[in-house]
Amino acid sequence: MKFVAFTVLALASVAAADLFDDSTEELKLDMDDVPRSCRTICTPIATLSKQCDVSLGIGRGKDEDLLHNQCVCTNGSFNVGQIAAECADCMHQHVKAKRSLGSHENDDDIDSDDVKDIDRLVSGCGFSSAHYNPTMTAAAATITVDATAPSHKDQLTTTIKGTHNVAAPTAIPGYMYAGAAAVAAALL
Repeated sequence: MKFVAFTVLALASVAAADLFDDSTEELKLDMDDVPRSCRTICTPIATLSKQCDVSLGIGRGKDEDLLHNQCVCTNGSFNVGQIAAECADCMHQHVKAKRSLGSHENDDDIDSDDVKDIDRLVSGCGFSSAHYNPTMTAAAATITVDATAPSHKDQLTTTIKGTHNVAAPTAIPGYMYAGAAAVAAALL
């Protein structure tokens, strides 16, 4: 009985912490992190990231990140989810365990730190993963990115907080997401 009560309390604490979580991550991709062989497939995502940059003024970082994420994740000028997922897979195919010694400016080595941003973007936006298809590179080269960065916090219509996204989680086959409160109730 004590274990069940402790589990219920722990799950309720996690749910409450998520409700009051104020952290937000800007979902973006910088071309400096993209290996040469993935640049064409990743360029539309990096361009979108730049076009969605928001500047509201000092002390408005959280609002800026939320607006930026909304702009990136909901853009309809191209299939953002597909291109982001293919970019991520391409980058993962070129990841190295560690960089070699020496200068790393403008090198084509990519390490695990370099893929974190694209992974956060794909996950935070709720996009599905995809296998990189080199034939998509030609299609990606013809993409015209069209985005206008929001300019006021009142333009926020969707809350996308990055890895702490409040949107529906990505579906996992054979697993039903019920939320912490439902799990706690089921344990009683």
